[in-house]
Amino acid sequence: MKVFPTVYWQAMKANATFVPADHLPADGAGRVYAVLVHVYFGEKIVLANIDGRGACTPSGRVEPGESIDGAAVRETFEETGAVLHDERRRLIGYYVLSSVDEGRQSDHVYCPTFIAEATHFENMPSDTESLGFFLVDPQDLADSYYFWDDLLSTEFDYAAECRERWFGRGYPIPDL
Repeated sequence: MKVFPTVYWQAMKANATFVPADHLPADGAGRVYAVLVHVYFGEKIVLANIDGRGACTPSGRVEPGESIDGAAVRETFEETGAVLHDERRRLIGYYVLSSVDEGRQSDHVYCPTFIAEATHFENMPSDTESLGFFLVDPQDLADSYYFWDDLLSTEFDYAAECRERWFGRGYPIPDL
């Protein structure tokens, strides 16, 4: 079993870790902060280029009445223009963010995390916060991602293992 470290994310003022799972915990319904999606296009990873942040996993908030899967599809499209395959998308777990207030642990939220395959790209909406997207070789993630730590490294490796196990490799992609 893979061990996921707990790290402090300064930007969130929270301790973060990852829990492999195929569903959110019982208290998860009202505690979703954002969804994250590891998107693959062929053997490349799709990263959004978010203004003020840089290269990162497509992610965002769940809108009222929207499922976490629906949010994953929408946020990926809004931030990268990628259209996700309906049958090659799966929840692999969730990040737990525990806010730290003056050194004390307090409330926590969840970030459901998916793996998905992109079938193709379309034009992103004109009102997106994204400047575009990058197609990155997995071995170049640490040098490309806007920040990198042991938790992200371990979780990205886990996402790749899940993809291999559930989807296999080489979803046929059209020429760009």
